[in-house]
Amino acid sequence: MTTPRPSLTLPPLSFAARRTRVLGVVRRDFAALRRSPVRMFEILFWPTVELVLWGFVTLFLQAQKVPFVVSFLLGAVLLWQVLQKASNEISVSFR
Repeated sequence: MTTPRPSLTLPPLSFAARRTRVLGVVRRDFAALRRSPVRMFEILFWPTVELVLWGFVTLFLQAQKVPFVVSFLLGAVLLWQVLQKASNEISVSFR
């Protein structure tokens, strides 16, 4: 006859409880992505394509002696697009 083990309860705001919740979300996300290799490919592919594309555009603009402010703003747009595309791809995979 086995004796029941007491359940392990952590204080809700402790570091261990937060770490357990975060690891649970990470494990769930990896399990969902593992079932869809196409989604994982898209998560990596589109940001890479955008980085290469905007990199070539930036090199072209630098060769044409475009002011730094314009290059800076294009860099900001690039970062925004990469983060938006990655966020969109990740959120679509969990619907």
